[in-house]
Order: sequence, then structure tokens, then C-alpha cells
Amino acid sequence: MTAVILAGGNLHNSELPLFTEFSGETLFDYLAVQIIKTGVREIVICASDADVEVISQRFGDKYRDADIIYSREYEPCGTGGALVCAQRLFSNDELLVLNGDAYIACDISRFVEWFHGLSEADAGILLANVDNTENLGRVLFYDDNQIYKFEEKNKYSGPGLVSAGIYMLNKTLLKRMPETIPYSLETGLFPELVRERKMYGLPTIGTFVDVKSPNAEWFIRNHHQKRLLPRL
Repeated sequence: MTAVILAGGNLHNSELPLFTEFSGETLFDYLAVQIIKTGVREIVICASDADVEVISQRFGDKYRDADIIYSREYEPCGTGGALVCAQRLFSNDELLVLNGDAYIACDISRFVEWFHGLSEADAGILLANVDNTENLGRVLFYDDNQIYKFEEKNKYSGPGLVSAGIYMLNKTLLKRMPETIPYSLETGLFPELVRERKMYGLPTIGTFVDVKSPNAEWFIRNHHQKRLLPRL
């Protein structure tokens, strides 16, 4: 299995989301530790050419015992386009894909094991339980965890389940994606898989933070005192 971190896009202050710090540890540190705990030893980071220069200077080509490989994007690719552009770097048939601007405090190895137990799924998505889904969009699924709808943002403002930005994908899905970019997983591939009944979701209760969200600053400032995230 190959892990892929989608690191395209900057925050409002031009800081790379992967550099966001929680008590001295970066978001990348948290994501990398999660990945390594699944047994994966190959991490591909997809980012713009300029951002790869900055990221590689900081993190290098090794994190603990995992290799870091960089996929350079010379124009905006979107989440799906980034995978297509990087596919030559994937040495395994399964992809563990993580958005590089969010984190959920849970053991994602259980998510990987759960996906391996599914016989009808081409893709799996980890779901976070949040108090307000308005800015994120709800995910709805049947009793067997088969997803039947991704609700748009700003449609529902109550509690619910949202994408935690972590996916399991079969590499064969890349053949369905166009080479023209940008291309989005969220608006392109995922709705197709929902219609085909090939996408499943696993809820978790771990603390979730989107570093682009309005409450991210509060979370970053208060997580240590409230023990919202594990020690690395």
C-alpha cells in the first residue's frame, strides 16, 4: 500500500497547511505517524513545484523508517488530477490518500483493515462526527455503510458525519480519471462511485480539525491543554 498526501493549496496567510504546528509538532508529523502505524513505508507528497522545494527542504526524503517521494505539479491539478499526475510513483495497487490540510485523531489502521474486509467497495472514506456540518457538507449512508449521498456545504447546519479527508482507493480507479486537469475526487469520481454503489464510509469519533476552518485557530491554541490530540 502506498500513502499519498495531497498538499496542494495554501492557507489565507500563505502558510503551507502541512507546516501548521500543534505544540511544536507539524500537521505533517501527525499524518506521517498515522501512516507509519498502518505499516506503510512509502509516502508520496503531491504539491506544486514551488511547494515541493519548501516541503522537501524541511522534511527531506525520509521520515522515521518511511521513504518520502515528491510529485511536482506545474499547474493546478485538483485532488483527482494530483493522483493521476503522480501515478507513476505508486508501487502498490492500493492507495491510502490523505488531505494535507486536515487531521483526525484516531487509529487509521482500523480504517484500512475495515476496507480490506469489504467485498463490494472500490473506495472507502473515513468519516468524522462534528457538531456543525454547515461548512463541510454531510455524508449519508445506509446501515451497511454504503454511501448514498454527499450533501453540499451550507445545506444543513446541525451535527452529523463529514469527510475526514482520508480515503482508501484501488489504483485501478485512476484509469477512470481524465488526464485533463484540474480534476476533483469530490465532484468527479466520488459521485460516480456513489451512483454505482461502490463507495463506503466508516464513522469514527476522533477529534477532527480542518486547518482552513474558522475554528482551527482555537483548536491549535487549546488542543494541548484539553488533550484533544495524542502525543507523538
